[in-house]
Amino acid sequence: MLSPEDRVPIESVLRSTVEAAREKHKRAKHELQLAVDDIPSGIPAADGGARIHAAANSERYASRGYYVAMKRLYDFLMDGKVPEDLNLGGSDGRTAAKGMT
Repeated sequence: MLSPEDRVPIESVLRSTVEAAREKHKRAKHELQLAVDDIPSGIPAADGGARIHAAANSERYASRGYYVAMKRLYDFLMDGKVPEDLNLGGSDGRTAAKGMT
């Protein structure tokens, strides 16, 4: 079990990751909306369909990233599960949180 002192930096990293993923998703949603709004007649220009498709893919990817970040934070807060790939800035490049669960 992790001590409160060990939990603080892990939670901080996970919360920062969630915030970054949320911002990325917010920007991707905005870009998708701009692409859709750019077609006032409802008939896309020659490249309009490709632009919407690319924006939708970006939004979907960002949404998935946000979900994963939230799940990692939730799993840590509820179960104390530290993501195996979490790097807390160990100087040797290894995951500082390994073996802490």
